[in-house]
Amino acid sequence: MDITGATNSTLKTSNLNNGDAIAAKVMAATGCPEPVISNSITMTVQPILSPTVTINADNIPPWNGGLTVTFTATPTHGGTAPEYQWKRNGQDITGATGATWGVVVNALNDNEDICVVLKSSYECAVPDTAMSNCITTAFTGVVDVVNNKNFKIYPNPVKDNVTITSTERIEKVEIFNLLGQKLLTGYSDSVSVQIDMSGLVSGVYIIKVNDSYISRLVKE
Repeated sequence: MDITGATNSTLKTSNLNNGDAIAAKVMAATGCPEPVISNSITMTVQPILSPTVTINADNIPPWNGGLTVTFTATPTHGGTAPEYQWKRNGQDITGATGATWGVVVNALNDNEDICVVLKSSYECAVPDTAMSNCITTAFTGVVDVVNNKNFKIYPNPVKDNVTITSTERIEKVEIFNLLGQKLLTGYSDSVSVQIDMSGLVSGVYIIKVNDSYISRLVKE
């Protein structure tokens, strides 16, 4: 079927459908010889789709201290290589650009919104970004009250070595950054232990003792 007005050596159009076969018919100016038909190209037209994304957490609030929570994004129409940016109260979380984000809950505050923005790699995504639902943080507060009676951490802020003492045996001490990444691990079999933090950059860290006690620690 002839395309009305398409009489040049090039064709530019936005009115094609999936499966349309396009060919060129070349005719001599005199009408002879007979017209020549080119090879045809079958069109593959992708539908316009709008991406969406939802998130969930492997531990649903309210939380008590000591948990590492993993948030997971589930995209729709995200393409083969979707991009993510996790947000905390509408602000970008540095380094949180994967489909999942894990964090020690004590690095969060009560009543904060955790969400993610999806950027779709699908060629015909309109729009190409989408905001997820948000999960609001909440805490029980029970563990902090109990554990604070048993453990002491000093100095805080710390420059080099931090000391942990307890009324019970200390078996393991772990240091995390605010993204939930474990940076240091120390083992003991006494009621006192020192951890060398001199190799860490200045900032706020999370210290976990015996997989139960959690506290924030400032590194100078």
